[in-house]
Amino acid sequence: MAKHFYFIPVERGTFQHHSQACLNCRTVLNSQPGRFLRLARSAGKSIEELVQTTFPTIHTAFATRLALEEKVAAGGEGIDSRARQQLLLEPFALAEPHFASGYGQEGRRILALALRPLRPTEEEIRACLSRYRGGFNRMGALLRTAEVMVSIYPELKPPKPGSFDY
Repeated sequence: MAKHFYFIPVERGTFQHHSQACLNCRTVLNSQPGRFLRLARSAGKSIEELVQTTFPTIHTAFATRLALEEKVAAGGEGIDSRARQQLLLEPFALAEPHFASGYGQEGRRILALALRPLRPTEEEIRACLSRYRGGFNRMGALLRTAEVMVSIYPELKPPKPGSFDY
């Protein structure tokens, strides 16, 4: 973190943290580069080749999370309510910075893609959004429950453009 003048640092900065950004959706996440064996120039021929090149211990390091993701992929059976609530809140936390920086469309896309496998109910979406209402949170001010539901379930098409009363 340092003061900049036209993107040129003009003072000695202090280290804040490492981050990584998805080249597809521009989502920025905190990163721990020390856990990676090395960086890959490309994804390679298969996901397993990428894993062996970059993070060969990922299956051990993230065993609990990977097991949870497999349950989601299998239809969500056996996921307790607390874990489900956490899974539902994660996409909102990832999308929120996009709304804050004026990229609301990108945030909406992230929500739709990430929430679709979880098949959330309207009540679950409403509960997640309620955490972002109030204050100066742009996502909470811009998003409506019905809008999120329509993006997750396209078959709930709004009756007319701009109307999200389904």
